[in-house]
Amino acid sequence: GTSYCFTAGDSVSVLIRQRGLGIKCNAVRRKLIQHFKIKITIHLDTSNMLRQVTNRLTRLRPQLLSTGTRCQSSDPNPQPKTTEKSINQVSLLGRVGGEPQKRGNDKHSVVIFSLATNNRYETAGGDMTSRTDWHRISVFKPTLQDTVYMYLRKGQRVYVTGRLAYSEYKDNSGTTRQSTSIIADDVIFFQSNDG
Repeated sequence: GTSYCFTAGDSVSVLIRQRGLGIKCNAVRRKLIQHFKIKITIHLDTSNMLRQVTNRLTRLRPQLLSTGTRCQSSDPNPQPKTTEKSINQVSLLGRVGGEPQKRGNDKHSVVIFSLATNNRYETAGGDMTSRTDWHRISVFKPTLQDTVYMYLRKGQRVYVTGRLAYSEYKDNSGTTRQSTSIIADDVIFFQSNDG
């Protein structure tokens, strides 16, 4: 007669009556945690609760996997917790294509520069060739902006870390264009322009 529920972010309590089952239950607990990716606490109290919980979890697993969130709680305003993470991270090592440009105003400014990276590869005929890709780097962090604007020069070798950003804008003719840039978190200078 023990009730149980599955709620977002809560642990599932498994109640077992016979104390001799404690070791076996810990092994089952580990398997349940690995299989269902949820936290399970075992208390030695009632006996067939483990089977009931296992059956309940087995029925809930397709729902958990298809929605990407944990089961809804009894809270009237539940906050779903996502079970997966995402990454938007870029690292580039190359040479600056032109002098950095400052745009915007004092409140909302950005420093922009282009960065060239080279990729060498072998053609079908066995010849080595290279391809240059140009990247638009945008710097929004105030202190990094000042450093880049004052000291970065054309031809300088730099290492940039940041994230990809996509945006749309209208050109002079009213046509919608798309733009891709790297929002810089850090810009590391490898050598001076004359080095």
